[in-house]
Amino acid sequence: LAQIMVNLTAPRPQATLLDPFCGSGTILQEAALLGVEHIVGSDMSDKAVQDSTVNIAWLQEHSQVTKDIRVFRADAAEIAKHVKPNSIETIATEPYLGPPQRGVPRGRVLLPLISALSRQYEQWLQAMADVLQPGGRLAMVWPFFQVEKQGYFLQVQDAAKNAGFQVIQPPTWMLEQPWFRSTPRGTVLYSRPDQVVGREIALLEKHA
Repeated sequence: LAQIMVNLTAPRPQATLLDPFCGSGTILQEAALLGVEHIVGSDMSDKAVQDSTVNIAWLQEHSQVTKDIRVFRADAAEIAKHVKPNSIETIATEPYLGPPQRGVPRGRVLLPLISALSRQYEQWLQAMADVLQPGGRLAMVWPFFQVEKQGYFLQVQDAAKNAGFQVIQPPTWMLEQPWFRSTPRGTVLYSRPDQVVGREIALLEKHA
């Protein structure tokens, strides 16, 4: 999935790719293996920054990948304090998906969580729009919830539009894979049938 996220942004080799929720550095490493020359990762967790740093050092030691990988601690909502505005060409990221769901929650229990997550994602979308270049692409995971044979989705389409993004339709090669499902709002779903929390993958482009 990390490799697919990077591929969706179609980065040029000389591009700068950012993951503001880098975790253990999976997307950063995939970007390096795919030949991206300038890579930036951040996370608000000290442990995540440490894990990414260790994993990237191992990759650089054992593979011929770029040395220009920078990782630092930062709140994604304040990424513009650490990265110059309009300086990033591509962003690929999987943010916080919400707390683990134990058992099978009822739909009405999820509604406050979806509302809270939607507000968080609004902040993150605007923050990423601030650092992304005009014409730059963002591949981003949004959580969705499958409960009682019904899907519950974040309400962030207007926030993405207000931040200056337009939805890019998923490529044909992606929809040909059996584990992906398209949605009417131009995104792609990725989940197991028995999984409560799934991933909705959105490919967005910042207006030039």
